[in-house]
Amino acid sequence: MPTLPVKWNDTDNQFQVEISGTKYPAKWHDTLRIFRVYHGALTYTVKWNNISRQFEIHTSRSVWKVDSAGNLVWDFDTTAITYGVAVDGSGNVYVAGLHDGSNSVWKVDSTGSLVWDYNTGDHTNGIAVDGSGNVYIAGDRSSNKSVWKLSSAGSLTWDYDTGANTAGIAVDGSGNVYIAGDRSSNKSVWKLSSAGSLTWDYDTGANTAGIAVDGSSNVYVAGTRTSSNCVWKLDSSGSLTWDYDTGSHATGIAVDSSSYVYISGSYVFW
Repeated sequence: MPTLPVKWNDTDNQFQVEISGTKYPAKWHDTLRIFRVYHGALTYTVKWNNISRQFEIHTSRSVWKVDSAGNLVWDFDTTAITYGVAVDGSGNVYVAGLHDGSNSVWKVDSTGSLVWDYNTGDHTNGIAVDGSGNVYIAGDRSSNKSVWKLSSAGSLTWDYDTGANTAGIAVDGSGNVYIAGDRSSNKSVWKLSSAGSLTWDYDTGANTAGIAVDGSSNVYVAGTRTSSNCVWKLDSSGSLTWDYDTGSHATGIAVDSSSYVYISGSYVFW
């Protein structure tokens, strides 16, 4: 990892770093609010080093693959902060994240090389992939759209508008899509058909963030605490089965093959 100093050049009136005898400017990234240096295919982030007391460049990475022993296999840079990740049966990786100025979704192959990228028009938050490699995206509302389905080649299949930003997304074996997001028109959970049409919606009473689905198409939702609940289980038709209170907001949720439910959320004092 380079730790070359970034210095002010009075002649060129800019911060620069010298790499192999060539000077490269440090450019301001408006979206990320940081300085970056672009050197060929590599991107470096400018950071302050408290020990050397100078600005230095560091390789930028936002996606990592680690083996079963915890060793780095590869890393990849989307040039932006990332929020969601999914993987298919062939080891291809799908990434959702902060809009970098031109893209907000990336597909990376099993070796860590970019296959394609896609622009929803704004930041993306959640991502899922089905058995055929179709990609489902939840993100900040853009051009009256907040959910997108892409083909395995990265082309738009359909989009849908919940009326607000979306955060979590899941897909079942039949291609039905389940969405969690900001409450809109008294709805905060949505089920769409494989063609992108609304099947049902449900109101938890507050914003939702995480969503999961089991083999029987029961839906598990994590969200902002409302009254005395922050976790909900819905049946396949969208009716409430049960709800649960962790004592604070819930943000992430998963379900295993035995229908045990796992929840992450805000810290709670007992």
